[in-house]
Amino acid sequence: MPPIPPQRNSPLRLLKNTATPPQVLSELKLGSGCVMPEFKINVEDPDTGDPITSQWYVDPGLLYPVSSMQFGRRIATSQSEKTIRDEPVQPISLPELKVLLLQKLNKPVQVEVVATDGIFSGDGLTLVVPDRDELGNQDQYYLDSYTWFVTPTDTACASP
Repeated sequence: MPPIPPQRNSPLRLLKNTATPPQVLSELKLGSGCVMPEFKINVEDPDTGDPITSQWYVDPGLLYPVSSMQFGRRIATSQSEKTIRDEPVQPISLPELKVLLLQKLNKPVQVEVVATDGIFSGDGLTLVVPDRDELGNQDQYYLDSYTWFVTPTDTACASP
């Protein structure tokens, strides 16, 4: 009887309905009295043992590596009795994001998070190719991304 191959990796996905701020395209007021919103989103992965890595990018081509991390602690059980993991990715650093956005006033800016159950290479832009197992099978890593498009302005906000 041939050996049973190991279970294949399942895709992870970012839960778009958990994204904050919820607007994909919006003005982002950075003037006096304004509170910088926290950019965050949850990721779901049916493979509870997988480490998940997230990377943040601000504007095309500008890597934002400070907020990369791995996590894999909490396990949630859905009502269908299927075990999944549903956790937030590490949020982007607000003070550093604000500095970047202030350099782009009144211009559209892309803020993107990429989550993967693979491993980013040293450049933070590509994934490391998985090794083959003893049977020659090569598993696949998955990634998902979510993008906010904002236009930072120095418009002041009303005092509370």
